[in-house]
Amino acid sequence: MRGLDMTKRIVEIASAAALVLCMGAASAAEPPAPNNDAGISAPRDQGTVSAPAKEPAEAFTGVGQTLIDAAITTSVRSKLISNPSTSGRNIKVTTEDGVVVLSGRVGSATEKSVALEIASNTKGVKDVRNGLMIEGGS
Repeated sequence: MRGLDMTKRIVEIASAAALVLCMGAASAAEPPAPNNDAGISAPRDQGTVSAPAKEPAEAFTGVGQTLIDAAITTSVRSKLISNPSTSGRNIKVTTEDGVVVLSGRVGSATEKSVALEIASNTKGVKDVRNGLMIEGGS
């Protein structure tokens, strides 16, 4: 991308209620040109990018619970994927009114416990319902 340095940057993307939420950091000398070949129009907001808030719930207070839930889901998923003790790509995460639901299959009781801990310690999470099943177990 012209003018956009994404070296060692993580950008999380979530969508809910026809809104797209992008969180992360990237430095840009100039905004990238829209890729009209792909049918993508230029962004409506050409404002400057500021440093992201520390946690999703703080960043989007007042925007609506649906968007806050999407930010929480994105944050939990990102942490699960980046943690070497969890198979984050196999764990489904949903959030409603700040309550996170984990589902899917994991390889061990330890992995199930670590996933619960990660979700529970994410800012904005009110409660976690751990529906993870251990492969080969109950």
